[in-house]
Amino acid sequence: MATEMKPDGPRGIGGWLILPVIGLFVFPVRVVISLITDYVPIFQDGIWGNLTMPGSEVYHALWAPVVIGEIFCNVGFLLFDLVLLYLLFTKSHRFPKAFIVFTLANLAFIVGDAAIAWQIPAVAARGLEGFGSEAARALVVVAVWAPYMLVSKRVRNTFKAPQAI
Repeated sequence: MATEMKPDGPRGIGGWLILPVIGLFVFPVRVVISLITDYVPIFQDGIWGNLTMPGSEVYHALWAPVVIGEIFCNVGFLLFDLVLLYLLFTKSHRFPKAFIVFTLANLAFIVGDAAIAWQIPAVAARGLEGFGSEAARALVVVAVWAPYMLVSKRVRNTFKAPQAI
């Protein structure tokens, strides 16, 4: 999309705003790949029964809520991402705040999910495997893009609230 320059500053989807936009396109791909590679096999290979059947070697009462919660939240984030893309391309004034909520919710989900999952001995035994990089990525996204959405002239000019008549 072409970037317009007005006397009041840059406008349109361009400049640094391109980076979170790319992220909004990459995110659903990552989620779909994760759902297919991480969760589908749980239900196809008999793993679900082993995780959730009392008396099995790997059973823990939290496995079912953790797995179902992760699937539910990932699908919710996928839908939220699609809403964000709609708000972005309609240049809705709701986009910047919705984007901030999305990034904060994603960080909270990563930390909360890990805190609950670590109550399962098999998960705790793996330590920080995967968590550190995911949490760091989410924290950087919040630390960089939330303030950008609040102070950027481009964001302010692109996603102006409708004027009352």
